[in-house]
Amino acid sequence: MGGTGSLDQDLSKSGDLAGDVGHVGIVDFQAMYAHAAWLHDLDGASVCEGPLVALLNPGADLAVVHASANDGDHGRLAAVVEHMRNRGLAARAVLSAEPVEAWCSAWSPTDGVLALGRGSQTARVLRESGCPVLVCGDSTSWGTTLSRVLVPFDPGIRVGVVPEALRLGIATGATLTFLHVHDVNETCEPDETLAVMRAAVREQVEPHQEGRLKVRFEVGIGDGAGPAINAAAQSHDLVVLGSRGRRGLSRFFLGSVAEVVARDAPVPVLVVRPR
Repeated sequence: MGGTGSLDQDLSKSGDLAGDVGHVGIVDFQAMYAHAAWLHDLDGASVCEGPLVALLNPGADLAVVHASANDGDHGRLAAVVEHMRNRGLAARAVLSAEPVEAWCSAWSPTDGVLALGRGSQTARVLRESGCPVLVCGDSTSWGTTLSRVLVPFDPGIRVGVVPEALRLGIATGATLTFLHVHDVNETCEPDETLAVMRAAVREQVEPHQEGRLKVRFEVGIGDGAGPAINAAAQSHDLVVLGSRGRRGLSRFFLGSVAEVVARDAPVPVLVVRPR
């Protein structure tokens, strides 16, 4: 059972984090990031605009970066910067003569995020960046509100995604859905997996986060985790994925789930690193 790109409904289980962390009102919001670099191609739609506004503090520092030695691009870049200033961000223009992946490898402020539209440079940026990377697809309809966030994870592998997802949940008020996908050929006990997932998340909840999170858990089965995650993402506003390394993604991780999700997800994808 379980076709490519789908979750097997017979094996799918869900539940909330039992105890004092569950569906409760958020007391106060604070956005995720104080710094951002938007790798902008100037030609396409501003696909990252909505998600960036959702993730950034009001007045956050935003570098709008375009790789070009053409002086004619100054005016177009300035128009983007002015637009983002009107949205309440401290935007500035960076016209870089070097490839953007080289530029972003040296850009790693604390509490920063890189953003770019999906394209040929995505894999290179993911490898080079030491910061979280926001990858947005072709849609121009991404809003500035995050209400449902999908967090695929394997409770047996620590890749830093849980702490960052918990931060995001408190910062935005979004409901976090932690999802584990079993391969169609695996033998699994959904109730046991749910218990392991709850325990893995709970042990990473910090005291000040108690009672301030909205969390769900789902277990599914699919013919490949990447397509199954992308199918589940259709009912969410954002996917948050963890990487295995502090700088860049390992070849194994890039070549499997993360690459498929970053390339094909129907919603923006935030790839985070261990802190």
